[in-house]
Amino acid sequence: MELFIIEYLKKKFIKYVKILENIFELYSVGFSRPIANPICYYYYGLYFQIFMNCDKMKEYYGKAISLGESMAMNNLGHYYFRNAHDELAKKYYHMAIKKNNS
Repeated sequence: MELFIIEYLKKKFIKYVKILENIFELYSVGFSRPIANPICYYYYGLYFQIFMNCDKMKEYYGKAISLGESMAMNNLGHYYFRNAHDELAKKYYHMAIKKNNS
């Protein structure tokens, strides 16, 4: 399953980060209980981004960002950029850049 996720993310030009077992469960059966950790929240945000649940995506990226996860900052910035919210895009891109993730 991990190889499937790695390949899927690679096709979408999304950086892979080693994931926890509950993330495999989320992506394979569509449900898992999140663990309060920035990488877990990042993958939940990514999951909801893929399945176009923008409210949940923002919720989990927000949780990841509050714990300092720069990939969530970058992805949320990209989401806002694609949806013509330039000021919010700049905000999250600048946060990511400050964490050396551009």
